[in-house]
Amino acid sequence: MSRLTIDTAFVEAARAGSVQAFASFEQSDLEVSRMFTSDLCYAVAVLAGRTIRLVLTAKESGDELEHLVVPAICQKCVLEGLAGIVKRAIGSCPALEWVDGWPDTPEDACADCKSESDEPDDTKVGIIGTAPLIFEPFLNDHIAKLIESLGYTLIYPRPESLFTDDVRYEDELARFVKLGVRKVIYLQSFGCLKGHVHARGALHGLAKKFPELHITVLDYDAEASSLNRENRIRLALGLR
Repeated sequence: MSRLTIDTAFVEAARAGSVQAFASFEQSDLEVSRMFTSDLCYAVAVLAGRTIRLVLTAKESGDELEHLVVPAICQKCVLEGLAGIVKRAIGSCPALEWVDGWPDTPEDACADCKSESDEPDDTKVGIIGTAPLIFEPFLNDHIAKLIESLGYTLIYPRPESLFTDDVRYEDELARFVKLGVRKVIYLQSFGCLKGHVHARGALHGLAKKFPELHITVLDYDAEASSLNRENRIRLALGLR
């Protein structure tokens, strides 16, 4: 592997003893993940790439990353996969510190919670799915900018609602209905068995339970075309 670029901010965090796992993914995280992972959930694969990169970055600067702070989203899946992947790749893995919280969510992610309305509004678009895809622009192809550029208002899920094994997110769908949302895009990490089995298998039932909503499932994968995803978003919004 070529020498890694030293991330000064990261090194300072590493010296403090820990660093956030999810905080501004970079293209280099994806490139490292391709070297060491295969057949994994997209979000977990990129997280593994980030972890490997950060550990090696710390070592190159003479430091040691002791703790990696990881939001406890899909904890069993990530916990079972992440440490083993990193250890197999570079021989060691920092201690994983699981927390019930998500760093750096958009400031207005829950601004709409205070003014709930049951009036339907075709300009509102709700998104649900795996938290890394919802809140990390690098992973979701900057979906917020795209939707807003098309003249729509993006309605985020409440971050705490994503810390669940039930990936149907019925509470959020009910909230979307209350907020007047009529179009929902489900961001799914390619390779997520829980998402593919539970979410896709439940779509028919969800359509019956929430007839007001039009739900589109969108797969995210490093190898898939972002242009195809954009076209699917446009179709979901009724655009061409």
